[in-house]
Amino acid sequence: MRAHGDRYIGIMSGTSMDGADAVLVDFSGERPAVLAAAHEPFPDALRADFGQLQQPGDNEIHREALAANGLARVYAGCVTALLGQTGLRPDDIAAIGAHGQTIRHRPGLYDETGYTRQSQHPALLAELTGIDVVADFRSRDVAAGARVRRWFRRCTRHCSATAPRRAWSAISAVSPTSACCPATAAP
Repeated sequence: MRAHGDRYIGIMSGTSMDGADAVLVDFSGERPAVLAAAHEPFPDALRADFGQLQQPGDNEIHREALAANGLARVYAGCVTALLGQTGLRPDDIAAIGAHGQTIRHRPGLYDETGYTRQSQHPALLAELTGIDVVADFRSRDVAAGARVRRWFRRCTRHCSATAPRRAWSAISAVSPTSACCPATAAP
């Protein structure tokens, strides 16, 4: 049986495609406590791959799958750094929340729902780290008409006094739910 409690890792990479930001957060208290934060830069080739995937191109399914593998390795590097900073083990972590790297984001377009595509390989990340991974948050956000994301931005403004801005971006990968800020109701 795992003894992880309420510790989660959130990992996110943004539109700058410069790397991944991650936090290790303990949700057991009244407010989330950031235990550690890490940044892992993207290798130049991975950044270029994601840049090319922003537009339609030849053999993009194959290229995206390989980029997702590379992203899982960068994310695993963040996890290793967080565990190293805290002395925790994979069994001490409940789960990793991973957004993935946005390659196409078209909410509300084409059929009133639109779509979003985040490149990631959560199964590989789980294998590399030994920690369960929860992923594909952005698709839920688009299906909900982007209401969840707007609520979470309000929540992070309310709670962000306890952590640096970069950390709160990664916390959003942990859980865009009322578990983050119990005093704030989701829409």
